[in-house]
Amino acid sequence: MSFELLTSQRNALFTALRGVSLNPNDFDWTSRRGDDVGWPASDVPTLAHRSEPFYFAVADNPYGGYNIAYSPGKQTRTVRLTQLIWDAVEVQIRDWAHAVRREVSQVDLWAQITGVAGPLAVASSTFDNFPLTGAEIQVLETGLDRLRAEIQQNRSLDASQTQQLLAAVADIRSAADRVGKKDWVMIFVGALVSTLLAAAVQPEVARVIMDAAGVALQAIVGSPALPPSL
Repeated sequence: MSFELLTSQRNALFTALRGVSLNPNDFDWTSRRGDDVGWPASDVPTLAHRSEPFYFAVADNPYGGYNIAYSPGKQTRTVRLTQLIWDAVEVQIRDWAHAVRREVSQVDLWAQITGVAGPLAVASSTFDNFPLTGAEIQVLETGLDRLRAEIQQNRSLDASQTQQLLAAVADIRSAADRVGKKDWVMIFVGALVSTLLAAAVQPEVARVIMDAAGVALQAIVGSPALPPSL
């Protein structure tokens, strides 16, 4: 069995994407096996993202209405619903569009910490793990003061996020008195990125903070510490 959507129904998805500032050109109309919408032996119309595994599939329900499946959902990876009237389908379309927007606007901070840790591990292999010298501590203090100022002056952070980040900087400073240089560099990056994750800092704000951290860390490491993508 084949399924076709009305032009007005296809347009509803177009409008939903535009409504959350997504580019419809990043999506294609295609088809997928209908297992998750109750038609395992048929292909069903599907709007799919060109570079991400995101889709919205629609099929008729034999008892009336529509079956849908889409990913991502508001709170789950995949949503499957059956026997919806079209007005209810449009509500789900809007939820899907918001979820797609949420995902494509995210920066993968876990990937970032991997990208930071790798180059740092290589760089740190070139210097010892002796305690930081008095001169290095002074340089560190100056860099961390600038990082604190960046955090405190950033109006995109709420009070809780600011407090968590400042506490992380305090822990980073404290660690400099307890561990060797090589270990401290890794603590610096790990503590900062894990706090950005835990505090749910917006990606564009996280980039600014990581840039400021990179300047502070470079003064100690003596070479670019953070990749340009940050």
